[in-house]
Amino acid sequence: MKPIGISTTLLADFACQLVQEWLPTFVDAEMSDIAHQERFADLRDHLATCTACAADHADLLETMLWRENLSWSNRPFVDHPCSLGRNIV
Repeated sequence: MKPIGISTTLLADFACQLVQEWLPTFVDAEMSDIAHQERFADLRDHLATCTACAADHADLLETMLWRENLSWSNRPFVDHPCSLGRNIV
């Protein structure tokens, strides 16, 4: 039963606003393979039914994965720790 005086649209907008606030945390959890945790159950349910939030989630996840791959590929070469301190001729 919804609270008196609050429209379904307003409740849906509020749910979307909460999801938008939690999306970065959820994407980080997905990338760390902990998004299956119970604390994200409502967010996962919302993403399954709201196409707008699902699209924002997909965009953010794609961006974060792109940034992660970019950051790994652009790191400067570092000698292997086992070779530090050795004179290689």
